[in-house]
Amino acid sequence: MIAYLIKARKHFEDVDQRLTATIGTEALHKWGVTPEVVDAWYHAMLGQFERGELNIPLSTIESVRQELLSRATQPTT
Repeated sequence: MIAYLIKARKHFEDVDQRLTATIGTEALHKWGVTPEVVDAWYHAMLGQFERGELNIPLSTIESVRQELLSRATQPTT
């Protein structure tokens, strides 16, 4: 049972990555998300983090920034 659940999790993670890379990236471009928009969001989040308004790790904010920048600079298909 555990092996089945591990295999199922891997399958869903793979599907999520493929959907994010295609549909998600296209949607970001459609919504006008550019590297400048991502940087503005990032600096706003940093400000909230520094003021103690966010209860999430800084590493999560930085990880999301990197992912969004990667997708915002990817060409759409």
